[in-house]
Amino acid sequence: MLRILLAGIWLFLLSCSTSSIGGDARLRGVGQGSDLLWTEAQSRKARLDNVAYTLKVDLTPEGDEFLGSATLNFDLKDPAQALRVDFFEGRVTRIEINGQAQPLTIKKDYWVELPAAALKAGANTVAIDYAQKYSRTGQGLHRFKDPEDGQFYLHTQFQPFDANRFMPCFDQPDLRATLKLQVTAPMKWQVVTATMETSKKASGSHQVWDFPPTPKIATYLFSLHAGPYQMMRDQYGDVPLRIFVRPALAKYLNSNDWFMITKQGFRFFENYFGVKYPFKKYDQLIVPEFSFGGMENVAAVTYTESSVTRSNPTRRQRRGVAGLMLHEMAHMWFGDLVTMAWWNDLWLNESFATLMSSIAVAQSTEFKEEWQGFAANLKRWAYMQDAMETTHPIEAQVSRVKEALANFDGITYNKGAAVMKQLRYYMTETAFRKGIQDYMKTYAYKNTTLPDFIGSLQAHTQKDLTLWADSWLRQSGTDQVATNWACEGDKLKAITLTMTPSKGAQFRPQALEVGLFGLKGDRVVALKQVRAELNGPAPLTLKGDWACPDFVYPNNGDHAYVNVKLDPNSLKLLETRLSDIQDLLVRSLVWNDLWRMVRESELPLKNYVAIVERNFQRETDEIILQQVVGTVGGGSSVLTYWPVDSDEQRAARTEFVRKFETDFLARLKLTSSGSDGEKFWVDNLIRFSETPTGLDAMAGWLKANRVSTRMPLDPDRKWGIVRQLVRFNHASANEAFERLKAEDRSDRGAKSALAVEAITPAAEVKSKWVNEITSKTASRPLEELQVVAYSLFPQEQDALKIKYEPAFFDYLAKNKNSEDEARSRTVIQGLLPLRCETKASVKLKETIEKDRDINPMVLKSIKMSLEEDERCQRIRRSF
Repeated sequence: MLRILLAGIWLFLLSCSTSSIGGDARLRGVGQGSDLLWTEAQSRKARLDNVAYTLKVDLTPEGDEFLGSATLNFDLKDPAQALRVDFFEGRVTRIEINGQAQPLTIKKDYWVELPAAALKAGANTVAIDYAQKYSRTGQGLHRFKDPEDGQFYLHTQFQPFDANRFMPCFDQPDLRATLKLQVTAPMKWQVVTATMETSKKASGSHQVWDFPPTPKIATYLFSLHAGPYQMMRDQYGDVPLRIFVRPALAKYLNSNDWFMITKQGFRFFENYFGVKYPFKKYDQLIVPEFSFGGMENVAAVTYTESSVTRSNPTRRQRRGVAGLMLHEMAHMWFGDLVTMAWWNDLWLNESFATLMSSIAVAQSTEFKEEWQGFAANLKRWAYMQDAMETTHPIEAQVSRVKEALANFDGITYNKGAAVMKQLRYYMTETAFRKGIQDYMKTYAYKNTTLPDFIGSLQAHTQKDLTLWADSWLRQSGTDQVATNWACEGDKLKAITLTMTPSKGAQFRPQALEVGLFGLKGDRVVALKQVRAELNGPAPLTLKGDWACPDFVYPNNGDHAYVNVKLDPNSLKLLETRLSDIQDLLVRSLVWNDLWRMVRESELPLKNYVAIVERNFQRETDEIILQQVVGTVGGGSSVLTYWPVDSDEQRAARTEFVRKFETDFLARLKLTSSGSDGEKFWVDNLIRFSETPTGLDAMAGWLKANRVSTRMPLDPDRKWGIVRQLVRFNHASANEAFERLKAEDRSDRGAKSALAVEAITPAAEVKSKWVNEITSKTASRPLEELQVVAYSLFPQEQDALKIKYEPAFFDYLAKNKNSEDEARSRTVIQGLLPLRCETKASVKLKETIEKDRDINPMVLKSIKMSLEEDERCQRIRRSF
């Protein structure tokens, strides 16, 4: 799934018994709610085989429910105990077991409990008729109403445990099953699932769609999407390719680009994995109010509508979409064809797809700069999360499904991918690829565990991968590498590499490449690269006939997963010559290192600001420019950490912002009209501006409806401008807001208007929204709630937030373990009473330490925000 989001996993409890537990005690775990225990899943797996579902779904009734009729066929080994069928809430109207009617009371809140007396050894058939509400939270079958045309659009999202919000099923990944589907839908709708329909028949004003059975796949990979989507077609060999998008967005979608990337991905993955695409068609759906970046439903991948811009996308945006597309495509093999047995191995699923998407983007598309983007963005996120107290081993314990969600994060996706990249270098690319091919062929349409994956790789290397797995997957944190080097005359005498494990960790073997760099005129150029393998904790000394460098970088090529401690000589050079390094990847890596040093209080913020001021104006690479701007403005940035206690500090911060706005505007004037460069500076001015220098310029663009002759303002950039004008009380703000609301009546426009209203710096506005989002009757779709909650209190409005601290603590107490965890987590994050100030953080910390009953996902999000707030306080103190 995704490439945006934020949560991940690994298990497991080797101390837990794997014997069959079953029975009523397990079925009714105290306080379990809509959850599934690993022990429960193991027990059920031991009893069941040959699961097949037949499902009829009627999407035509008016109101907020759809109708379903499910038939479950399965072989049962032990009929002596009751059997749980997962089914979240819903309204059941008929239950039959082996032809015998059952009392509806066997339907509990979150499952149907099949009584032992009705079951038999061998083949069983269960039939359940039901009605279920459409989702507004992105879980199960989600329904969206387009404000422009009044039409409904549906999509499903089942990972990790939400297929049972759609249909009664055994909702765990190792109970692979077939699904035969029949759907009744309005006449003009498209209906899409894992297989291509075999027939469509009119039935009055409706149409009945019949789909053949799927292959045996995990329940979280089932899907159903429906609505008056616009369809586009293409072909890859004998595989039909289709794209579905709302008509309102279709005019903005470059389908040729999407199909080109799709075909490039198919060619690459079929060759890399040594296995043909395993399914019979490939659909991609861009769906409204999607909660993630993408989801790898078998042969029916879903994407967020934010992957489509309402203007010509920049190269950077196109590269991001290509990465998202190829991440989900990689899952067709790794995740869909071969599936993890339990959610402890979700990290392997996601990290592998993240790595493979970057390999595919770099090798099969035009975006050869992908590895620089990987380092500047994905890997930096991994390092940041790995430095936090909430970090965890890549292989995290998952004793129940909700623990899986709590670790859906930068460790799962990005550290996992970075460590896989490191393993690929450590054992060589050829050996790694052969091992992957063996894995795909051996375990097709099966469920696997980590030892299966490691075993496939081990057959192709002499490296001890069991030791590697123990070292890298079961320890948290990031090791640090330091270099010590000296020259004799114009020759390098030696380089010594010293690795320091993270707190509490043991040595982790890995290979890296040491880069030697020297000054050549006004450039810093590469002199030599030396591969080094660190197979033990002792310092490693490298010697050779090498010219004396001016700068040594011990992670050249970004193969290692490690924090680089810059030696004093190199750091001194970088302070003034960083933008002169010719190797763009190394330049990106050094900027990452410097920002990490700020966050870890190894480099004072004012020193980092000085490095930025000396190097930024001479920087020309867009990835690095965006990387640096990202550290200067936005969340967890220079402007966040800048102390504002005194008038002098506030004035210095304002002047720093004004200087940056002035620089942005000056560089904007040097770009070509309509170019990516022009869009880059415009987008960052929209993001960054808060003084009259930037705000007045943006107000002028809005009035003219364009930035330049070839860059008219698209609706999304207009909303970004209006948001900043309202946020900072510009004189033109209110008029511009009202005009844009009337102009853009799309769904995206309506949500943007909510964000603008919520960010308005007025006490009465804050009261209105706080009261609404904390109300028991709050019913907005999750996406709208997120827009409001995350816009309410930007940093400069902390004073307005103080009065709502009682509302926050009251909401937390009442919703800390809500079944609607996505909604409650959103409200809690939006109202967190943190403002880079000790008193507030101490109170929150005391509250969560006393309360042991907070939902794991909610608790983790609070802890991460709390730690970030404490980091802000430390950095301000040492400014």
